[in-house]
Amino acid sequence: NGGRCVNSTANQTTCKCIDGFGGPNCSLICPAGYSGIDCSVILDCSNQEWCNGHGICAVGGICVCDPGWQGSSCSIAMCPKNCSGHGSCNRATARCSCDQGWLGRACSIPDCIGNCS
Repeated sequence: NGGRCVNSTANQTTCKCIDGFGGPNCSLICPAGYSGIDCSVILDCSNQEWCNGHGICAVGGICVCDPGWQGSSCSIAMCPKNCSGHGSCNRATARCSCDQGWLGRACSIPDCIGNCS
């Protein structure tokens, strides 16, 4: 998910969400430009590197992400290994559609065509 556990007391841990994620366990993906437990905190990338090298900071301080990345700080990879150059990324499902001859979640496994051994 979009966070890490931190010890807040001796017997209790809480989640510390990264920018662009919210909710008690950081599983809520906030709309672009927002963060916080209920996604109500407005992010401003203009004075910081919120876009994580995967986008540009546009007018209004909102990241515009490069293809294959999402989230208010462009920190969420859309498909594993960008489908390894052997497929296309379905943004709706965050899954690769592999080209013929390639298999696997990231389209990184060559298919054995013609009953090879």
